[in-house]
Amino acid sequence: MSTGHPEMGTGHQNTNGEPSDLSTLGDSKRTPSFIVSVPAGKNNTIRVSYFRTLGDGNSVPTVPLIIYGTSFLTGDYLATNYTLQDAKVSLDYLSLPFPVKGSKLRLKTLWEVQAIWIRTTVNAPLRAGETDASGNPIQTTGIGTDWFIYPSFGLGLDYLASKNFRFEARASGFILPHLSTLWDTEFTANYRFGKFEIQAGEKGFHFKTAPRHVEFVQETLSGLFVGLRWYPRYHAQ
Repeated sequence: MSTGHPEMGTGHQNTNGEPSDLSTLGDSKRTPSFIVSVPAGKNNTIRVSYFRTLGDGNSVPTVPLIIYGTSFLTGDYLATNYTLQDAKVSLDYLSLPFPVKGSKLRLKTLWEVQAIWIRTTVNAPLRAGETDASGNPIQTTGIGTDWFIYPSFGLGLDYLASKNFRFEARASGFILPHLSTLWDTEFTANYRFGKFEIQAGEKGFHFKTAPRHVEFVQETLSGLFVGLRWYPRYHAQ
């Protein structure tokens, strides 16, 4: 149940004299995701995760804008929509304690690679069909795609409250000055029964594409979630 909305800003390469600022590109909708985890040694895990969210909205600019090469006028009714996708590969490496036997609290270092992709459409539908002084159609839709691939690093904590109940917390991120930014956090409570595990918790996710371009996009998503995990092989302890 994600809440958030992307914002568009004017980048450093904007030299046309008109900004690209939009305070919102629309509210996010529910965000389905999946995770596949495989063992990497006795106590380590490789996780592959993916999520996708859609959003739409509308706004009315108070100044002229140029977005993805399309000019919009003051007072235009703008319809916006976007698709955001994120894919991540993470090595969850058990760092403490050693040996792990009998320990309820476990610290993991997270070594990750993450790809973020967002496609944005800004349209002035009420001006559809307009022509210029020469009779040529006026472009009323701007479409652009922003993406980047980053490493990210972080920490994770697992607390085994009982044989079947545990807590997990994870946080990671990466930033370079004047370039893209990302971070994400997660806290879950997990109850396992046989080959299945129910989990519930809260996630937070933030990204910003590079502001050195003509336009840049940023968003912070957060929300509660529930999930069901399946273990293909299970041995009762």
